[in-house]
Amino acid sequence: MERFSWDSGSFVRGPQVDRTYFPADFHEDIEAHRGEPGEECQYVPSGYSRPDYSALGPERTRYYLWWRARADAGVIDFPDEGYAWLYCRELLDSHEDPAVVLDRIVRFTVTCGMSLRLSPLVSSLAEDYALAHGLPPDRIPRGPPFMASEA
Repeated sequence: MERFSWDSGSFVRGPQVDRTYFPADFHEDIEAHRGEPGEECQYVPSGYSRPDYSALGPERTRYYLWWRARADAGVIDFPDEGYAWLYCRELLDSHEDPAVVLDRIVRFTVTCGMSLRLSPLVSSLAEDYALAHGLPPDRIPRGPPFMASEA
């Protein structure tokens, strides 16, 4: 489904938004794909900075599920911002204990450590999540991990 379209090329009026897709659908999509295993496949760029499952389509969703399984194992082959964003959204929407979710975000922060684009974003998310849930932020990595070894 095409989510946005330009109204006769008018940059004044901007994009026309598909009003049939609501955030509740996004949460339902997250629940539908929660725990779904990923199968090894060729890298496909997400193509978006803030995707949802409806925007990804089958090929990207298949790759995302593989990417997510690898991220859960502590490996990121391609630091794709769109997949990282969707992964973080899934963590934030989790019904797990907040301390468990923070542990997963911290592990993901470490996994993203060498990505200059992802590491600061995920580290900031971990700090915000800890603060919002009254959890101690002392285990959240500060700065890229290579800085300590270069000191």
